[in-house]
Amino acid sequence: MFQGLQHYSLTLLNRNCVSVLLAKTMNGIRLFALAITLILYLFSHISSAQVNEDWSEEISGFTIDQTITTVGHQFTHYLASYRHAHPQDNSVNLTVYERPSARWGNLIWVTHEHQEVYKNFLHPNHRNLKDVAEQAAQVIFKNIKQAQLKSILQDTFDIEKTEL
Repeated sequence: MFQGLQHYSLTLLNRNCVSVLLAKTMNGIRLFALAITLILYLFSHISSAQVNEDWSEEISGFTIDQTITTVGHQFTHYLASYRHAHPQDNSVNLTVYERPSARWGNLIWVTHEHQEVYKNFLHPNHRNLKDVAEQAAQVIFKNIKQAQLKSILQDTFDIEKTEL
């Protein structure tokens, strides 16, 4: 009764893990169905990549405060204020960390995408903390641009960038 009827199950791996069951009886229908399935598969990956790209563009410019002391909070506040006043510096997310020490002062370091881009000791009685934060913002911006340029020019013919 069902002679020549073949079933093909193609599983498309995307966000919804759609499983498509195609029944074909002729070669032309098989090719047409395969072409439609491949188009849908490629379209689903292109649209999810665009969504991820749009999402990362919308969420940027944050300065995340992971500090403990008043000096660390003030440094982060001045750093964020400077970044918001200068839009060219406001395209990346930064995280500010702190390790306080009674003897040496506060060790402040700033990371961008889990890479350290700035590190400095701040004394608790530092008077010009705003100037230090503004200078730090300029150094951070320069270091991020240098890292981006280095990653673009880096030879990754046989190694992925994450393996370096």
